[in-house]
Amino acid sequence: MKLINPFLYLYEKIMLIDKIEEKAYNKYGVNVLKRVDNPSETLQQLVVKENGLKVSDIQNPTHKIQMFAVRQNGLALQYIDTPLERVCMEAIKQTAIAIQHINTPKENLQLLAVKRDCNTIKLINNPTERVQELAIKLNAKLIECLKNPSLNIQLLTVKQSPSLVKKMNSPHPEVLKYIKTN
Repeated sequence: MKLINPFLYLYEKIMLIDKIEEKAYNKYGVNVLKRVDNPSETLQQLVVKENGLKVSDIQNPTHKIQMFAVRQNGLALQYIDTPLERVCMEAIKQTAIAIQHINTPKENLQLLAVKRDCNTIKLINNPTERVQELAIKLNAKLIECLKNPSLNIQLLTVKQSPSLVKKMNSPHPEVLKYIKTN
């Protein structure tokens, strides 16, 4: 009776699975994940590196797969349940508008998004004071998209362009006073 080396057996089984997945990938391309039961991480990685949005076809993707997906396409974030902050940051680095797919983003993520594209402040519910300040410094016209900006933000806006007081919903009396005196 011939003894089988368990490691050699496992290696051969893995190689066979890899060959089957490779054939499936060659046949179906990035749509292979819908056709293969329990795809290996290698196959998942191959697919999301080509099309990050295909992370939507993976149940509970690993952190590594999530990172590959958002690096390829930041909007893949919308298909990831409870992503880690590092995944969110990577998605925003790829495309600032990924911020819209984060529930209650932390200030550092808001700042990163607004630094990359100041217009993304429109996609953030309740941006922090610092984020509003950064957006106004980059583009004072964004005052019109801020709900209830603080006195500080309003003053910062009119110091750059007094005519923008017209774009404010309800300018603070101090802002009106500033405009009259300057």
